[in-house]
Amino acid sequence: MTVKNQWDDEAAIRRVNDPCPLPVAWHTADDNRPEPWYLSTDLARAWPGGPPGGPALWPQHAAGLAGQEGDR
Repeated sequence: MTVKNQWDDEAAIRRVNDPCPLPVAWHTADDNRPEPWYLSTDLARAWPGGPPGGPALWPQHAAGLAGQEGDR
């Protein structure tokens, strides 16, 4: 709880949410990625302790990562 309070205090001092968070949209990079999508997902699946999230829910292509603020 102490760390959370420190982060909240810093956010208030730096006005991170004042007046509100900046809306951000994103899109995937072009096809000049350093490695193919399947290599990225294979690496994530092999991560020690298991992959983050459910791999069955991952997008099939990097373009599936595009979205708007609030998307999950």
